[in-house]
Amino acid sequence: MKQCSICKVEFNLDNFYKDKHTKSGLDHRCKPCARKRTRESRNPEVNRRSSAIHRKKFPKKVQARNKIHYHVKVGNIIRPDHCEECGTKCKTHAHHCDYSKPLDVIWFCKSCHQNWHNNNEVINAE
Repeated sequence: MKQCSICKVEFNLDNFYKDKHTKSGLDHRCKPCARKRTRESRNPEVNRRSSAIHRKKFPKKVQARNKIHYHVKVGNIIRPDHCEECGTKCKTHAHHCDYSKPLDVIWFCKSCHQNWHNNNEVINAE
């Protein structure tokens, strides 16, 4: 049995999707809550609005993210296949400690990236 973090109802483990990035190997949401979230995220008008708000609120962050994505795409920067923190082989996330230095990144796995954000502050986010 496991409790859904959204609806707080306990379900059998087969009512949760697999998630290899979590300690338990299961998503934190039950299948109905996960499906509801997916349906809501497919609303194009809501997505456009929230993206526009995010771009306005955090222009340096968006510019830094776009710049690193571009340089990875064209091959100027090679995305490592392992986390710089724990060494796990994975699709790494580019982490900016300072958005004013868009090509200066640390390559983290998903969990190390989240841990970093839980314990640190980002400089020049706006």
